[in-house]
Amino acid sequence: MKKIFYSITLSLIFILPTVLAQTKKSKKKIPVIRATVTVRAGLPPLPKPHAEEEENIWNEYASEKYKFKITFPAKPANVFDGDEESAETFAGFQTHTVKALYRLAVKSLNVSLNNSQLDEKYESVLADDLNSSRVKIISKRNIYLNRRLGKEFIYKEKGKVCFLRMFLQERKLFWLTVTLPEKEYTKNFDKWAMKFFDSLDIETKDNQHG
Repeated sequence: MKKIFYSITLSLIFILPTVLAQTKKSKKKIPVIRATVTVRAGLPPLPKPHAEEEENIWNEYASEKYKFKITFPAKPANVFDGDEESAETFAGFQTHTVKALYRLAVKSLNVSLNNSQLDEKYESVLADDLNSSRVKIISKRNIYLNRRLGKEFIYKEKGKVCFLRMFLQERKLFWLTVTLPEKEYTKNFDKWAMKFFDSLDIETKDNQHG
C-alpha cells in the first residue's frame, strides 16, 4: 500500500544545552539541533474532512505509550498515528478538518527543569524564527499544566495562522500546533484551537490513576 508522509520541522536548540548545563562538566560548543517530526505509515485514503462545528466530531484520543489524552476533531480511528520516535524524530499524531491541521508531537528527553529554567528555554527555542521579518506575532503567554510552565504562541507566517503550545513534562517535550490558511481565519476560530490545546491531559507522578 502506498505510504503517506507528513513532516514538520521543530527547532530544539535547548536540548543539549540543558543536559550540559546540568552536568557542568563539558565546555564544548553546543551544536544547534534541528529535529524533524516524521509520521509515516501505510494508510487507506484520508477520510473526508469535517468541520469543527459538526456534532460528535470531537473525540478523546489516548496514548498509553506516551501517557497523554487529548481531544481531536476526529474519531480516534481517523487520527494519524506515528508513535515511533528516534534520536532525530518525534512521534506524531494528527488530523485535519476542512479548515485546519491539528498536530501533537512528542519526544522523550533526558532533562528535568524547574519553571524558571523552562521559561528561558521556551523563549529560546523559537527565538530565531519568531523574530524574523516573515513572522508576525499575534500573542504569546505562559500557561500551566500540572503546575508546570508551558508556553503559547499565536503568529502569522507565509499566509498561515499558527497556534503553538509546548510543554516539557515527565522528561518529554509535547509540541501542539493548529495551523490554517490566513484567508480561512476569523477570531471565532480561536475557540477551536483552545479546545484542542486545553484538552491535553498528561499523566504525571502526581496524577497517576489507580
